[in-house]
Amino acid sequence: MNREFPVSTGSKISYFVLALITLILGVFLWIALISRNPGFSVFGMFLAGSSILIVIGTLKRKIFVCDDRIVHTNLFRTRELSLIDIKGCRIGQKVINIIPNDSSSSKITINNYIDYASSGELTKWLRENFTDLDQVDYQTDLQSILNDPCLGITETDRKSAIHKARITAIIYNVIGGILLILLFVFKKSVLFDAALLIYPIIAVVIILTSKGLIKLFAKPRTPYYTIWMGTFGAIIPMFIKSAADYSILEFNHFWLPFIIAALALGMFIKLSDPNNSATTMGSSLIFAGLITGCLYGFSFVTLTNCDFDRSAEKIYQATVLSHSITNSKGTHYHISISPWGPKSNIGNVDVSESEYFQEPVGSTVNVHLKKGLLKIPWYTVTP
Repeated sequence: MNREFPVSTGSKISYFVLALITLILGVFLWIALISRNPGFSVFGMFLAGSSILIVIGTLKRKIFVCDDRIVHTNLFRTRELSLIDIKGCRIGQKVINIIPNDSSSSKITINNYIDYASSGELTKWLRENFTDLDQVDYQTDLQSILNDPCLGITETDRKSAIHKARITAIIYNVIGGILLILLFVFKKSVLFDAALLIYPIIAVVIILTSKGLIKLFAKPRTPYYTIWMGTFGAIIPMFIKSAADYSILEFNHFWLPFIIAALALGMFIKLSDPNNSATTMGSSLIFAGLITGCLYGFSFVTLTNCDFDRSAEKIYQATVLSHSITNSKGTHYHISISPWGPKSNIGNVDVSESEYFQEPVGSTVNVHLKKGLLKIPWYTVTP
């Protein structure tokens, strides 16, 4: 093949429209706010400059497939590999990676390859002429599983273990999805909250007892099964409930249990795949450790502290000072209340839609303060 693959006409139009919108917005911020807000004016200049880079980058992006090499050109650099120096390729949903034989050489990474004209012919040619390294990894992992004596004495026993792991992962993920839906049914149920708290721990038990067949995260096209959907099916409603239903007064005793819970889950995710055989380094350390661990840590500490708190409450009164509504990922209702009891400054509280309209500006609300199971003071507001 001796062919050039430029960005397709449709993709060019999309990028040029994006550049035009960015340019108009940038010029507006630059001119309209230069005297009132220099910061936004500088940002406007940045947007205007970015629009030019979008156009140049779109025009420069090309893939050349020659008789002896592949060349990829984008805005900032050009990379090429001789055909005889290519080990294989990895073709994902959005990215193509062309891997050299020499690990010290740079690979060619083609992002958003569907932007290119005749991208289907390009991927077909790559699959026909080079080794599909994802498929090689899949077969290697599969043979490793089928030859693992820990999964059974015979190959039939090992295939049965794989089937059992598949069914277990499907059931866990489905139940997790149901829990996410039930969030809108059991808004004030302590039993439901307890189920949410326990469910990610069940994931830990499943992974530990799966003999390596089930992981929380896994790369695409792998024989391992994942249960991240079911786990997040519990963690997301946990986080929503803990953030919306309770207000923490003091965080002095919050951070230690939060760090312990977050690190415990984050480290488990990493240790469940210590060699990164099925999970990429980025997913294992950054996504799993930081995002999953922090979401679970915050939710676990808040719900445990508030749901199971049996301390006597103190009731204070406060005045509603203002109302506000936000529409980020749904409609949310907020009120500002005057200082009360131990809280010496104005506070913002999330309330339900009905409570929002029951509490006009100037009305009095009750603030219910409790000590917290973990000694983290928290409160709720009622009409």
